[in-house]
Amino acid sequence: MMNTVIFDIGMVLVDFCWREYLTSLGFPEDVISNIGEKIVNSDIWEDMDKGIVEDEELLERMVARAPENSKEVTRLFQTIGKVVKMYDYTPVWIRCLKEKGCKVYFLSNFPKRVYEQARDGEMAFTNECDGGLLSYKYRMVKPEPEFYQLLIDTYGINPKEAVFVDDRPVNLEGAKKFGIKTILFQSQKQVEEELCEMLGQKGVFVY
Repeated sequence: MMNTVIFDIGMVLVDFCWREYLTSLGFPEDVISNIGEKIVNSDIWEDMDKGIVEDEELLERMVARAPENSKEVTRLFQTIGKVVKMYDYTPVWIRCLKEKGCKVYFLSNFPKRVYEQARDGEMAFTNECDGGLLSYKYRMVKPEPEFYQLLIDTYGINPKEAVFVDDRPVNLEGAKKFGIKTILFQSQKQVEEELCEMLGQKGVFVY
């Protein structure tokens, strides 16, 4: 019987809405696309997830990558926590699962600066979980096997009693190697239905 739910965070429990945020700052589309290509969807962000770049070096690398947009890049850096927004269903989901006797954890590739700026706001739901690991703290990222193993060992999780929810198939494959059941996140409703079946319960979530 499944009694443990492990969630990815980005695009599962929070929206990674960097484009919408930059639009709200009044940046033109060409600038937004340039920042997306050269920074958000680049090795710079991957290194942020890994926690191997300190803030001073991080800003220098960002500006060097897109010097033509140095002003906009600096603005993004200063308020980078606003690129994530918690989904409305997230805290309810966590509370309902726990009320049904499930342990709830998170395992996420996540940058330090984003988390620290959003910790008391859009990431506050992490305090309601039974525990979890963010990649930057351990310099490990999914789908590296060591990251899953660390979660299992840290919280004494029985993989055969756990299900992992992630929006990336490659990360699910990493969990499967430990015998953890998986659900590919496509929508909250779809995952809810699959979780109910796995947990052997109906009406797990109440809204």
